[in-house]
Amino acid sequence: MKMDAILKHVNVKLNEHKLQLIKKKVLDEHNKVMKAWKAIADSFTKPIDFLIVGEATVTWDNYFYNSKATTTSFLSPAHFGFESKKNKKSKSESKSKLIEFFKENKVLVFDLYPLPLPTFIYDNVAFDCDLKAPYVKALNKYYTNSLIKTGLINTETVIVSRYAKFYKEKQDENGQVIKNKAGEVVLAEKRFEWEIFMKAIRRKTNDFKHIYGVYSANKDKVSIVFKEIMKTNLKTKK
Repeated sequence: MKMDAILKHVNVKLNEHKLQLIKKKVLDEHNKVMKAWKAIADSFTKPIDFLIVGEATVTWDNYFYNSKATTTSFLSPAHFGFESKKNKKSKSESKSKLIEFFKENKVLVFDLYPLPLPTFIYDNVAFDCDLKAPYVKALNKYYTNSLIKTGLINTETVIVSRYAKFYKEKQDENGQVIKNKAGEVVLAEKRFEWEIFMKAIRRKTNDFKHIYGVYSANKDKVSIVFKEIMKTNLKTKK
């Protein structure tokens, strides 16, 4: 999938902050990521049951589906019943078990942003939100071609957000969603790309479950969202 329009726009915005990406290096990283993701996605019986949406990998070296990369704070194998030891080999084995467990239970990981870039860029740079902009059109194509046209997801697939910064409803001290006088939900955080993504996959913006914590995924929320497959995993381990 061509990323020229997205990369061009990202560089335009980064120039405003006196930063510039090396096109070849970024595209090489992107191609490695997409090749690994496609190999995993093609191995699933369609449609999948769960789609976990992350932000974007920083580099290929720490990408979730890079078999040689060790586990990161993105998704902890321990939260799914696979202990992650201190040494590098054990961490790699734990993540490999998690990836295999996901495949067996039709759980796929997908990045909201296709380009592998440092987190601070996505956290601090606002990209073009004009619906007719090449950036938005390219994102729409990325989401549609990856998930809808391939038949990977359908209306029954559960969308699971990994990060609160995508779309987070403000809650009161009792955990109730706060609404304004007009009856509209008050948002604490929202990414425009999340709205594009949910519209592209034909969902309402708030039609998702989440597993986000302060830094790492929240173990209790992981257990709630993946309740049935966690039971299966525990039975298998006994």
